[in-house]
Amino acid sequence: MKQTLTNISTNWRSAFQRLEGAYSPATMRSYRGDVEAFEIWCHENGIPTLFPAEVETLCQFLEDQGQTKAPSTVKRRIGAIRLIHNLLDLPDPTVHPDVKLALRRACRLKPARPKQAKALTRDYLDQFLAAQPDTPWGLRNRAMLSLGYELLTRRSELIA
Repeated sequence: MKQTLTNISTNWRSAFQRLEGAYSPATMRSYRGDVEAFEIWCHENGIPTLFPAEVETLCQFLEDQGQTKAPSTVKRRIGAIRLIHNLLDLPDPTVHPDVKLALRRACRLKPARPKQAKALTRDYLDQFLAAQPDTPWGLRNRAMLSLGYELLTRRSELIA
């Protein structure tokens, strides 16, 4: 059985390949990095990185990550570990009540609101409009900036 667990542990990357195209490249990089962070943490703490992961190991990992990482990062990391277990068709330890409590504790260690982007005020808009050159590109930029400001749209909505 130990051989099977070791093989699964080293082959999670090949199972991860099945996700290609289903998620954006940035999400794939994040998930891969999150599982690798778990592997590195296990190695540094002398814990064998075997899947399925032990509940106690995940609780310790979450406690440690909560000390230095943002709550959103901790949640994403546990989500990546859950995803690997599902991909490998293994029992999911992330649904255990102790893991859920450890996640709540980790997120409460650094309660921080996400950083809010600065609002585009009329003064800023006027500065941006004045900085545009008298070319077709500048005219297009002024039109887009004005539309975005008047319609209260996000950058992504304006581009779409």
